[in-house]
Amino acid sequence: MSWLNFSTLANAWLFLLALPLILFYFLKLRRPHKEVSSLVLWQQVMDDQRVNSPFQKFKKNLLLLLQLLLLCSLILASMQPFIQASSEQEDSLPILIDCSASMGSIDSSGKSRLDVAKDELKDFINKLLPGQRISLISFHSTARRLTEFTDNKRVLLKAVDSLETVDVPGKLEDALRLCEAMSRVTTIKTVYLLSDGNLPNKTDFELPFSINYQKLPTASFNIGITECNARRANEEGWDLFIRVEGNSDVPVSAKVEIWNGLGKVAEDTVLVSKELPQRVNFRLNVDIEASFQVKLISDGKDSLEVDNYASIKIPKIRKLQVFVSEDLTGFRHALNGISGLVFHSEKNEADHPPEFDLLFTDKTSDDKYPSKIRFNIGLVPEDLKSTLNIETGDSGVEIIDWLRNSTLLQHVNLGEVISTDVPTTAEGSGSETYEEAGYEIFAHSTTGPVLLGKRDNSQLNYYLLFHTDRSTFPYRVGFPVLVNNLVQIAMQEASLTEVHGEKTGALVLNKLIPGVEYIVSGPNGFSQTIKKEEDSSSPIISALKAGEYRIKSDSDETKIIGVSLLNSHETLLKTVESIQFSELSVDVAKEKIKKDQPTWKYFAFFGFLFLIVEWWYFQRRPGRRLAT
Repeated sequence: MSWLNFSTLANAWLFLLALPLILFYFLKLRRPHKEVSSLVLWQQVMDDQRVNSPFQKFKKNLLLLLQLLLLCSLILASMQPFIQASSEQEDSLPILIDCSASMGSIDSSGKSRLDVAKDELKDFINKLLPGQRISLISFHSTARRLTEFTDNKRVLLKAVDSLETVDVPGKLEDALRLCEAMSRVTTIKTVYLLSDGNLPNKTDFELPFSINYQKLPTASFNIGITECNARRANEEGWDLFIRVEGNSDVPVSAKVEIWNGLGKVAEDTVLVSKELPQRVNFRLNVDIEASFQVKLISDGKDSLEVDNYASIKIPKIRKLQVFVSEDLTGFRHALNGISGLVFHSEKNEADHPPEFDLLFTDKTSDDKYPSKIRFNIGLVPEDLKSTLNIETGDSGVEIIDWLRNSTLLQHVNLGEVISTDVPTTAEGSGSETYEEAGYEIFAHSTTGPVLLGKRDNSQLNYYLLFHTDRSTFPYRVGFPVLVNNLVQIAMQEASLTEVHGEKTGALVLNKLIPGVEYIVSGPNGFSQTIKKEEDSSSPIISALKAGEYRIKSDSDETKIIGVSLLNSHETLLKTVESIQFSELSVDVAKEKIKKDQPTWKYFAFFGFLFLIVEWWYFQRRPGRRLAT
C-alpha cells in the first residue's frame, strides 16, 4: 500500500486562487475621517496602516488561515486523492463470478455464497476510481459477460444485483476463454476469480494473464441426493435406487420419501456422513409409464436446498421390437434363445411398429425401416466407399485385435474367426481416416477394420464388414454372446432395463414428431420454442434450473420431464485450494481483494469544518473578538 495518490491533476491550477486571496489582505483599506474622543485609538490606526501597506509584514490573521485551509481542502478533494492498495493499478480488470449450484449454499447467518460475493463486489465497485474499468463475467457450465469494461457504477451495481445461482456444476474454461478474447482488444494483466472453490482442480488452459483466486468461506453441513436410477426387476416392477451423500464428519439422520401423483408411496430413514454414503432401494410394482419424485428431509441443518429433490420417469414394461432380415437365419436362431423379444421381418410389414429397437440387416433396402440400433452385416457405409473395399479372398482373413472392454464385445472371442470376405483399407488411409469420419473401430484384421460403430443423430449403427454366411463366426461361442450383447445395448437404449433421473444441464428431448412446433416451459419462467427437422438429431435445451419441464404442442400430448441436480461434487461442497493449468498452478490468494481507498470525502469534510469555523469566527459579537 502506497501513500496518497491523485486520480487527476487537472484541477491543481486551482491552487493559484490562493494568490488573489492573499493579495486581498495586502490591499490598503480606505478609512473614512471620523472624530474620536480619545488618542488611545491612534496606535491601533497606525498599526493597521502599517499592516495594509504593500510589502509590509502583516500580522497573524485567523480568518485568512481558515480561508486558505478551506480553499486547499476543496482543491485537494477535486483532485480525487486515494491511497493506492497495490504497486500496480489495474485500469481494465475482468472479474469472474461463480454462479454454480454450490454458490447457493447458506451459512449460519442465512447468507448464500453468492450473497457474500455480491457484498464484496459492491464494496469494490463503490471504491472505483475515475479511469478504472471493470467487466463482470458470470460463469457456471458456460460463461456470460454481464458488462463491458466500464466505470459506470450504476450499470455495474445493477449487473451485480442480477446475479443468481444456476443448478449446474461450475466450469472455468469458458470464462477464461472469454477473457482471452477480451485481452486481444484490451490490455488485461490480472483476472479476479470469486468462487467458493467448488471447481475442477485441473483446467486445460494456457493462461495469458495472472489470476487472483479469491475463495469465499465455505458453508457448513450439507446432505443431498446424488444418484437416482431404476432397474427392471421383473415383468411387474422396478427397483429404484437412491444414493444419499453428505459432508458431515458425524452421521446425520435423514428421511427419504417416494411420491407420485397420488401421494407418498414409500419412505426410509438413513444415517449419512462424509465417510458413510447410503444407497437406498425401493421396489416399485408398476408396469405402466409413471413418474416418481424423491424427497430428502434432513434432521440437521442443510445448507443447500436444490439437491434434496429428484425425479425419475419409469417407462411402460414392453417387449423389445426386433427386425431380422429373412436371409439371416443364424441371427434369428441366436435370438430365439432370448426372452422378451418380438420378431419382425419383411413379410409382416403391416405389423411393424413406428420404430424398431434393434435391426439386423444385410440389405441396403432395409434403410427405410427406422430403428434405434442397426447392425449391418457385410455392408460398407456410404461415406467410406472410397476408403474401404470388401474383396473375396481364397485363404480368408483373420481378426487380430478387438476392443475387449467394450459393451458390444464383452466376453466375445474373435481370435479364431476366419472370413473369406476381406475388408481392405485404401492406400494412404489409416485408422485416423475412420476416426475423422466419426467411426470407432471395434475389431481389426491384417488388412483393415472388420467391425465399426458410429452414432448418427439418435441412431446407433454397427457395421460388421464381412458376411457371417462366408465366415466361421456363427459356429463360434462368441456369436450368440455378441447377439445377446446387442440385445442388452438395445434394451438400455430403449430404457427397458434401466433408466436414470435427468440431470440439469443439456436436456435431450426425444420422441418429438418432426416438423411439429413445441413450446418448452420450465422453472423461473423458462420458455423456448423448438421444432425437430426431418432426419435431424433430437433437439437439446439448456435446463439450468431443477424442476419440471413441460413440452406441449397442438398435435401431441404434453410431456413432463423432471430434472434434478444429482451431482456429488456440488452436494459435498468440495473445494480446491489450487487450480492446475497447463503450465502452472494457481493457489488461493492469502489476502482478500485489495481496494484503493478514496480520500476525497475526508478533504471535503475538513473543508466543510473550516467553513463552519470561519462562519463562527466571523459571526462573533464585536466585543468578544480576539485581538489580532
